[in-house]
Amino acid sequence: MGQKKSILQEHKEWQEDKFELESKIAALESQQDALKEEISKANADYEATQRSLQDQIESLSQALNEQGIGEPRGGSAGVDYGVLLAQHEELRAELQEQREVRILDFALPKPLLMSGTFTGY
Repeated sequence: MGQKKSILQEHKEWQEDKFELESKIAALESQQDALKEEISKANADYEATQRSLQDQIESLSQALNEQGIGEPRGGSAGVDYGVLLAQHEELRAELQEQREVRILDFALPKPLLMSGTFTGY
């Protein structure tokens, strides 16, 4: 009778441990989903910023071309070449910084799969 009680107690402990581990897996998967969503939003923001900066660079480049491809014409169009060039370089530097910081494909670890307890995705 004592051995049966010991086996039942051990089985109960295993079940509790199993439940605890499954709960931790569920919590980690929830955190993983939240991180994936956050990364997706960051990538979307990055792409929008990159498009905006690229548009600004193209506008400034066009303005420089209208000035004589980078040569000042004495402000005949009412645009200061030095200011345009400074803005152009600033935007280029900002775009390059954005490219360097970009999170490309952030690979998150797959959840632990426990045989018989969790079948995952």
